[in-house]
Amino acid sequence: MGRGRYLPAAVIREGNTQVQGEGTVAGEIPLSYAQLALWFNDRLQQGDASYNMPVALRLRGPLDIEVLRAALADVIGRHGALRTVFPDRDGTPYQRILDARDVETPLSVVPADEAALPGLIAAASRECFDLATEIPLRLRVFALGPQDHLVLLVQHHIAGDGWSMAPLARDLNTAYLARLAGQAPDWPPLAADFAEHAVAQHRSLGSLDDPDSGISAQLAYWKEALAGIPDCLPLPTDRPRPPVMSHEGDYFPWEIPAGLHRDLLALARTCRVSLFMVVQAALATVLSRSGAGDDIPLASPTAGRGDSRYDDVVGYFVNPLVLRIDTSGDPTFRELLKRVRRTDLQGFTHQDMPIERLITALNPPRSLAWHPLFQVMLAFQNLPEATLQLPGVDCEVVEADPGGAKFDLSFNVMERKDAEGAPAGLTCFVEYSSDLFERAGAEDFTRRLVLFLERVAQDPDLRLGDIDLLTDDDRRALTARWAGPATEVPALAYHRAFEERAAADPDAPALVAADARLTFGELDARANRLARELVERGAAPETPVLVLLDRTADLVVALLAVLKSGAVFAPLTPDTPAERLAAVAANLRPVCAVTTTDTAPRLPADTPALVLDDPGTRERIAARPATGLTDADRAAPGRPEDTAYVIHTSGSTGTPKGVAVTHDALTHLAHHHRSRMARRYAPDGTPASSSAWSPRSPSTPPGNPSSGSSKDTACTCSPTRCAWTPMPSSPRYGANASTSSTSPPPTPRPC
Repeated sequence: MGRGRYLPAAVIREGNTQVQGEGTVAGEIPLSYAQLALWFNDRLQQGDASYNMPVALRLRGPLDIEVLRAALADVIGRHGALRTVFPDRDGTPYQRILDARDVETPLSVVPADEAALPGLIAAASRECFDLATEIPLRLRVFALGPQDHLVLLVQHHIAGDGWSMAPLARDLNTAYLARLAGQAPDWPPLAADFAEHAVAQHRSLGSLDDPDSGISAQLAYWKEALAGIPDCLPLPTDRPRPPVMSHEGDYFPWEIPAGLHRDLLALARTCRVSLFMVVQAALATVLSRSGAGDDIPLASPTAGRGDSRYDDVVGYFVNPLVLRIDTSGDPTFRELLKRVRRTDLQGFTHQDMPIERLITALNPPRSLAWHPLFQVMLAFQNLPEATLQLPGVDCEVVEADPGGAKFDLSFNVMERKDAEGAPAGLTCFVEYSSDLFERAGAEDFTRRLVLFLERVAQDPDLRLGDIDLLTDDDRRALTARWAGPATEVPALAYHRAFEERAAADPDAPALVAADARLTFGELDARANRLARELVERGAAPETPVLVLLDRTADLVVALLAVLKSGAVFAPLTPDTPAERLAAVAANLRPVCAVTTTDTAPRLPADTPALVLDDPGTRERIAARPATGLTDADRAAPGRPEDTAYVIHTSGSTGTPKGVAVTHDALTHLAHHHRSRMARRYAPDGTPASSSAWSPRSPSTPPGNPSSGSSKDTACTCSPTRCAWTPMPSSPRYGANASTSSTSPPPTPRPC
């Protein structure tokens, strides 16, 4: 295609023939604000097929390709937007409307067969336009037989929208019939053209620097309406959001049946809202209930054709409105509809604010990972009917690849009516980003949406949180997913596994802290001596022992010693408030508290203290045997269902409550950490297989455990819990000494 002659001024006349589309615009025609956004996006992406609009039609019958070519040329000549290119001057783009005589009709014929057809459609739909030099329309005819063709029309969004499809199809029909009869089409002149719209938009809105301009008044509303809007809606995605979106995507259809359609219309009438508002409120609720929060911005496109002169013009007029839905407070659906109605009506009143100018003015945080201001689109396609009716030819619409995903999720809804005008259902298409979702994940939203609509159609006074969005299949799937795979869990108590590990490799490093560095053998011996002291003081199964120690080696020794004694450890930090400490001690009535000289005075008077740094206590413990305890040494044999430790809640809503965790549950936890969360290296840098500390709890402090800081003690502690989770690499942790588990670990029980 040649560069073409630029038509700078009024409508060009050749004799009595008027070439439509140039309007009365002189000079370089600016892009409309919507076009400007697409132009910048195209430059940023170096071509973006996600804004292609493909329409595929299967035509069976005597199709005259050359007549179709001539008709397409007529349509391109009638609508200036279809023969516009978008060059730039010093980085500023402008519209160049080409002379129709210089435009090569973009129709090509491709031989094809049925097997190759889906791939050919997909490839052609995703073929990018060069907006600077190529007109934004192409038509490809796939010839399957003498009277069997698939016609694929691909238009870039910069030159058309959903509304444009009706005048485009109507004019193509008119031109085809005229050319088939050997005549030029005789159609009335267009009342306006898109170039006029672009110029008028700039003039009418004025400048943001002028406080009295139309755009300033619009902006004032939107600044208030969108203040504090989420930067990015936290959708429950199947994949992590990449730093740069590829705009790859796919789509699928779904249906709302006629019966539900009728019920929703009745609900809309009762609540004095539109069907769009009902679906909008439902979608916001489903997103909210799925984890997206209670501040849900949804974009919805408006036609942008307030002037009826543009009704028959092909061009990109649409303007998305960001309609922010507040689902907080668990309202009823009827109450939510009132909120949505108020928000929408105010938004529609201020719909002339171009989204591109709004984004620039509000200046939200920008990222290549998400669209600013909104990431979910809901479009109700209440558009004029677009049909192609060629003589003797049967026409069937065929699905075409939309060419990618513009947003995270786009819901496109079309209302159907039967021959009598009665509700016949809703046809819907969901476009989703392949960067974020599997098809099954995107389909989950539609299933929940239909289920929600069914519920509220019957009872709109249900509170949002009371509406069940799970089917029986969902429950079965969740049960199976959360149960997890069957695993071999060792039938060996936690402290016994440690003892076997210590016996197998006593010289391997087990614990590194600021005040000590202990091998497995040393740690085991110290814990055995302290365990014997605890037994003498009354430690026994189901008997609590308070542990109030800082993150030192003594803490790990004490926890292991309590387990060896058969008793129950209850950890608290030394700086625990006196009221909380008293409440926990009163609840547990511990046989003693393992602590230090500094902390012992803070204990309640009726709680005996085992003060580890007291010289007499230290001598007495050191004199005890370092060998492991047997059942004969303990007050009673241990059982898997015995309590291993008790963790207390924060008590923010009242008295702290204890949760008891059994030895069986602790064994499951240790096995999980070993199999799912194993560290690659031990504290001394050796391979994990030589260290009991290879599994690591999520709350284990980061960094090098041998750095000398007390915070790097190789155990896991927090102000209200100590989940000590070393897992020995023992030969006993195999099939010969294990039980099979196909269910979650035993549930901790209230204390």
